[in-house]
Amino acid sequence: MRVNIPNTFFKTNKLYKLKKIVFLTSQPLDQRNFYRFGLDIFIKHNWNIIYCHFNVTNNSNKIFENKKKVKSKDLKKLKNYTISNFKELKNILNKIEHAYYADFTIGSLFKIYANLKLEKKNTRLIFNINNYPNLKKSELRNFFDIFKNLLPLKSNFYKILRLVINKTNNFFINYIYKKPILVFSGKVSYNKNQYLKVINNHAMDYDFFIKDSDSKIETQSIVFIDAYLENHPDLTFLKKKVVTKKKYFSSLSNFFSKIEEKFNNKVIVAIHPRAPFDKTRYKENKKFFYDTYNLIKKSKLVIMHGSTSANFACILKKPILFIYTNEMSKNYPKSVHNIKFFAKEFGTKAINIDDNKNINFKSYLEINEKKYEEYFSKYVMNNKKDSYLFWEKIIFELEKI
Repeated sequence: MRVNIPNTFFKTNKLYKLKKIVFLTSQPLDQRNFYRFGLDIFIKHNWNIIYCHFNVTNNSNKIFENKKKVKSKDLKKLKNYTISNFKELKNILNKIEHAYYADFTIGSLFKIYANLKLEKKNTRLIFNINNYPNLKKSELRNFFDIFKNLLPLKSNFYKILRLVINKTNNFFINYIYKKPILVFSGKVSYNKNQYLKVINNHAMDYDFFIKDSDSKIETQSIVFIDAYLENHPDLTFLKKKVVTKKKYFSSLSNFFSKIEEKFNNKVIVAIHPRAPFDKTRYKENKKFFYDTYNLIKKSKLVIMHGSTSANFACILKKPILFIYTNEMSKNYPKSVHNIKFFAKEFGTKAINIDDNKNINFKSYLEINEKKYEEYFSKYVMNNKKDSYLFWEKIIFELEKI
């Protein structure tokens, strides 16, 4: 249940000092990001907000042009920048000091420059949150993989440059930047001496559960969590072609038909928040936008590749069927390994939907209670007494500094 925190909860002698937070992101400010980054909560508690969108993906504006826009009255309460070149970035960053800043951008030269510039007169927040199962390689194996991947890239300057940028950024994080403030959720190992302050929080997704006043959990539909694999902007930026649209949707359509016949239920789709809501995708299925939590809450089975939306299924104790395709195995085997590991963490097995002749679908309606409890404490929250909203907890802790 949600605990309402009175304004006096945040008032200290330092409240009247100028409070400022800077968000560096790879996504434009739409309504989803307005609430995801808690901008409404920062506004409520009289913080100055600077939102910097690094427009490093060529199709960024097209992807977001049809999304729900932030209300004009809310935009007036913050500074919102879309940055396309270093001159713009330098002019904006030169004016920022005595602020907290959070970097949610993908790897780019903008990222390195912005962090080097901001960390001199500001305090960096780093987030180890919204975690999900991910196979970790040994350092030696990782080195050989990097070397192996470079061999076919001799003529691919872009990919080599991206690798150098990522390694450079990691070097600065580990050896150059000042001590940051760590915000983490779940079970995370850390060295307290490396941070100015450590804030134990829950995954952002848990906010939906805290704010949910309806305790009734239904078991009606089958919902597929769209991953926008055919044109996800991050995959486009990384120049990874995981699936082709025609083959991918053909595989999904065939699989949906089989599972619909088995359960006598139509599969509905929770559209990925960064995907266009258009008629060319999932032509035979009902589509919903910005409503993943409620769709999972009303479902009897959740189908996905692997997503932080698994947190919702874990919190609400919903069974998950993890899937992949032949194309995914061929073009991006690492993602399939992670999907299989994801499934293992929930006590189940992922299936290849292009090879699913003898599957007992009804067995996937059962959940492993012990595994769900372990997943919850490992990836969502390790303190069940925490009933504050994610950004409320951060504001409270920062106000104490």
